[in-house]
Amino acid sequence: MAGVLTAAGILLLSLAMRRGPFPRALGLFGAATGAVGVVSEALRPVIESAYLLYGLLLPTWFILTGWRLWALAREHGRP
Repeated sequence: MAGVLTAAGILLLSLAMRRGPFPRALGLFGAATGAVGVVSEALRPVIESAYLLYGLLLPTWFILTGWRLWALAREHGRP
């Protein structure tokens, strides 16, 4: 259950990111990651190795989002 809620949170955050200072592509990538995550977490016992897709998308989204947050902080004079 926690996995589904985490993926749903990523989906909602990513949809909100599209209206902020984040690239549109990052918001769409996050929304896709969240949607794949909700399905993957809900069907984890059934899909078995296909769960790997979510396992690859999730850290990629976190890295890209963190990178953009770091860039935003630098643009505003924060280390």
